[in-house]
Amino acid sequence: MAYSIQLTGILVSVVVSAWVGVRLLVLARRTRQMPELAMGFYCTGVTLSAALYLTAGLSADRNFELARWFTHAGSAALCLSACALALGLQRIYRARVAWASWLSVALCAWIVSGWAWILVAEGAVLPGRVTVPNVVYTIARVSIYVWGAIEALRYHLLMRRRLKLGLADPIVAHRMLLWGAFMVCMASFALLMLVLGIVMGPEGARWLPGTSVAAALMFVGAFCLWCSFFPPAFYQRWIARRPRSEASLEAAA
Repeated sequence: MAYSIQLTGILVSVVVSAWVGVRLLVLARRTRQMPELAMGFYCTGVTLSAALYLTAGLSADRNFELARWFTHAGSAALCLSACALALGLQRIYRARVAWASWLSVALCAWIVSGWAWILVAEGAVLPGRVTVPNVVYTIARVSIYVWGAIEALRYHLLMRRRLKLGLADPIVAHRMLLWGAFMVCMASFALLMLVLGIVMGPEGARWLPGTSVAAALMFVGAFCLWCSFFPPAFYQRWIARRPRSEASLEAAA
C-alpha cells in the first residue's frame, strides 16, 4: 500500500516532467536561449533518471551487473539534471551577477563531487540509503531547490507590487509563485525521505503516513511544474480574472 501510493506520485511527476522537458527542449531549439535549454535538460534528466532506476530494479534479479550499470546511468542523469537546474537558475534570475555565477558553479561542483564520493565509497548511488556521502549529496540537491524557491518567490512578490500599479502581467506573476512552490515541494520531498531514512531506517520507506505525504508533494509539485511553464487556457483565464476580483473587493471594503 505505502509503496503503491509513493510510486503513483512519482510516476505522475515523471510523466509531467517528461512532457514539460520535451516541450522546453523544442522551445529552446527555436529560441536558442539558455534558460529554456537548461530547464529542458533538467526535466528530461529527472525523467531519464527515474526510468533508468526503474529498469535497474526490474532487471536486478535476472542480470545484476546490467542492473548496476543502469543504476550508475540513472544516478548520472540525476546528477547532471541538478547541475542543469543550478545553471538555469543563475541565467534566469541572476544572469549578470558575479556571486550567482560562482554559486551555481559551486553547487555543481558539490553535486558532482558528492556523486563521485558515493560511487567510490559505496559503489552505487541509491537515493534511499542513509550514509554520510548520500546525506551530503542530498543536501546539495536540496540547496539548489531552496535557492530556486527563494528566487522565484522573491520575484513573485516583486511582480505583485508592480501588479497593483498595472505594471506586471498577473499570469506571469502567478507562474513565478507556482515555480517557487514546485521548488519547495521537491526540496521537501528529498528532505522527508532523508529524515524518514535516518529516523526509521528501511522501514521509513514503508511507513504509510510518510509515503502519503511524499506522494502528495509529488502530485502538487507536478501540477505546479505543469502550470508554471505551460498553464492551460482555463487556468490562465482564472488567473487573469483574479486581480479584477480582488480590486472589486478592496473597493467595496
